[in-house]
Amino acid sequence: MIVEQRPVTLPFIGARDYLHGPDLFYALADFLDLPADAGPLNYSIHDFIRTNHALLVQVEQAEQIDRKTMPTLLIAQTPDGPRVAAIGPDPSQSGARQERPSDEAEVIAASTQSETTITAPHLADVSPLEQAVLMNKALLSTLLPDLAVKWAFTRADFTAPLPARAAQIQVDCETPRPGRLYRSRLHIDGHDYGTIFFSGIAI
Repeated sequence: MIVEQRPVTLPFIGARDYLHGPDLFYALADFLDLPADAGPLNYSIHDFIRTNHALLVQVEQAEQIDRKTMPTLLIAQTPDGPRVAAIGPDPSQSGARQERPSDEAEVIAASTQSETTITAPHLADVSPLEQAVLMNKALLSTLLPDLAVKWAFTRADFTAPLPARAAQIQVDCETPRPGRLYRSRLHIDGHDYGTIFFSGIAI
C-alpha cells in the first residue's frame, strides 16, 4: 500500500548520465522525515536512474516495491517502526537536462591516503555521503589500479542518519583485493556510521 508519493527533480553530476547515489539517499531520507534516533538504515541501488525526473514512493513494507521500476530503496528503523521508501524514474515529467559540477577533484585534493584508509576534512559544499563516496572511489582506484572497472556505489548499511555537517571524514577499505563487492567503513568525526559497498562494473 502506498502511503505517500512525491515527484522530485535531481541534477546529474558533471558528465554523468544517471542520478548520483548520495543524492538519491538524501532525497529518500528527507522524504521519510527521519527522526534523529532512527537506525539502522539500509540503502540499496539496483539500477541507474537515467533521467533528472524521479518519483518518491513511501510504502508500508519493502515487499510492495517493484525494484524494476523503483530501483533505489531505503529502509529505516525508527522508534515507531520501519519506514520504507523507494525512488525511480518518473515518465510523467519532462524537461531539459539539469546538471551541477562535480566536486570530485576538490575532494581528492583535500584527501590523505595511508594504506587502506583515506581521510579528509569535510568540504563545506559537499554532503558527507557524497564526499565519502568520492573518497572511497579514489581509494579503491589506488588500491586496485589494474582492475578495468567503473566503480559504482551500490549499497550502504548505516547505524544512524548521517550528520549534515562534520569536521572530518574517514573511509577504511575492508576488502582491498579483487572481488565481487567491496566493503568500506565510514567514520565521521570519529564515530562509526556503518558500511558502504561498491561494485566494479567491467568496462
